[in-house]
Amino acid sequence: MQPLGFAILNRPRHVWQIGLSLCLLAPCISAQITATNNRLMLIGPGGITQAAPARSDLGRAMAVGDFDCDGFDDVAIGNPRALVNGAQDAGQVVVLYGSRLGLNPGVAEGWSQSSPNVPGGSEVGDAFGSSVAAGKLSNDGCDDLAIGAPQEALGDPVRNTAGAVTTLLGSPSGLTATGAIFLPASSEDGDDGIDEFDRFGSALAIGNIYAVGSSFDELIIGVPRDKLSFFASRSGSIDIRRASGSPLNGRVGRFSQESGSGGESNEDFDQIGRAVTVGNFDGDSLLDVAFSAPGETLNFIGGAGAVSVIYGSAPPFTQGGSLFFHQGSDGVPGANEANDEFGTTLAAGDFDGDGDDELVIGVPQEDLASGFNQGMIVVRNGRSNGVNGFGSTFAIDAVDVGAALSGEMTSTQFGSALAVGDFNLDGFDDLSVGAEDSGTGGLVVVLYGSASGLSAANRALWNQNTPGVAGAANERDFFGAGLAAGDFNDDGASDLLVGIPGEVGAPTFAGAVQVFYGRNKDIIFANGLE
Repeated sequence: MQPLGFAILNRPRHVWQIGLSLCLLAPCISAQITATNNRLMLIGPGGITQAAPARSDLGRAMAVGDFDCDGFDDVAIGNPRALVNGAQDAGQVVVLYGSRLGLNPGVAEGWSQSSPNVPGGSEVGDAFGSSVAAGKLSNDGCDDLAIGAPQEALGDPVRNTAGAVTTLLGSPSGLTATGAIFLPASSEDGDDGIDEFDRFGSALAIGNIYAVGSSFDELIIGVPRDKLSFFASRSGSIDIRRASGSPLNGRVGRFSQESGSGGESNEDFDQIGRAVTVGNFDGDSLLDVAFSAPGETLNFIGGAGAVSVIYGSAPPFTQGGSLFFHQGSDGVPGANEANDEFGTTLAAGDFDGDGDDELVIGVPQEDLASGFNQGMIVVRNGRSNGVNGFGSTFAIDAVDVGAALSGEMTSTQFGSALAVGDFNLDGFDDLSVGAEDSGTGGLVVVLYGSASGLSAANRALWNQNTPGVAGAANERDFFGAGLAAGDFNDDGASDLLVGIPGEVGAPTFAGAVQVFYGRNKDIIFANGLE
């Protein structure tokens, strides 16, 4: 770990603009999520972060957890294209800790494979920080952090982009590399158990899916180019690891589509495991695992995409009763179309307060009558009777939420990022949806939960041209390319982090993360987030 330095500049009141090695601090102490209560955090070239503006990917991957056990949520922000010790795209993770006033830039940490005691070394193209996930992988009560480096080269001879995952343990003093674990790609294939191009660690999720009452969570690892057979050389899989006594020493198994109940074969370039999430979809005591195959070919339609769900169970954990569905399945809105990539993003939350999670599926490349790659989300309601399956399913698309307000309609990519939290403190989960919108800088839509669930009518939409929002909308900012939610000031309401990987500030910043603080929307404004 390396601390990141700051300097102070003049900026408008209520906007904290924080660059790593260049920082602005101004008054911003309320905990309400308004357009004038946000902080724009920019990654600069100093310290260990030296990403060139054209290469930044800061904020596409973020994970929230309480790494120092102080009751305030903290955040880990991936920057997989960071230049570390001269190695371009080696990658790094920036950690900010929560406090009474929210995220505290004064204790920002930078972690890379060049940090003391972190396994491995920073090498060109490792992409350390491409994915991150937080949860309890040890039994000390603090959240731990898993970091994916899907382009890590391994083995002898070298297998390029085989991939690896590193875990850092939480402690009362924050994250520590003492006891860090290095999980390299492995499979039954390959002379030394390593396949080239697996991209192990491309997606990560953590949750208790295996044992009721366990103090350990399981780690779910996406391996979207895993070689499963001669005819499925880059089909993909998910690898599930669990802790039992010592962190992550047990492998639950490797899972794909073929062993489930959907009857679908593994095929080349399915990209199984490109997105993963956990949620309680069936109302029992264990979380369930959803994973996607955005490259799935269906009825000779390439890149249509599909999603699978494995239900949590006590040992032995199997894929029995799992589900497989797509836009050609009964009750699922839309149709299988080339390159829709159904399942590009996934999230879970209880938006109607019935105790069961709904599964949200992002389809940012969905074409609409108004233009190409407009995007949509599909919401599948959980079912509380303990029977595998889902209830009603509906879709909300870019036109429904007024995403056209961001500018020209083509390539809005609504659904390119998802995050769940209770931003207005009403007891219902809310859903934030990113629309990278490469032509107009990007936007974020928040759909508020209610007793009747999510609705396009109960929403808020804004971008960097919204009055009071720090920064300015520019082409290829990608505002909303990454999203995360957590309670960083411990006021009970979720706060929203927005990744802006293309943000460029004078003269050399590359990438940013913006935080909006949440509170009761009825106190602040009628429509929630603005």
